[in-house]
Amino acid sequence: MIYTKITTCQGYVIEIPLDEGIFSNCNQCCKEMELDGEDMYHILEEGDLATTKILCGDCTAKKFK
Repeated sequence: MIYTKITTCQGYVIEIPLDEGIFSNCNQCCKEMELDGEDMYHILEEGDLATTKILCGDCTAKKFK
């Protein structure tokens, strides 16, 4: 199982399986979107998870109008 984890201020560790979904927010409008395997493949191939900025479909369409 691949997961991410957070530690609360009380010291509890919460493990979150990535099969629950991987999400990001649009870099322009902040709309939440779920990323799929193809999205993750391109991010890992061309960039990194910490600095990648993603646009939603609507903002992408406006940008290339």
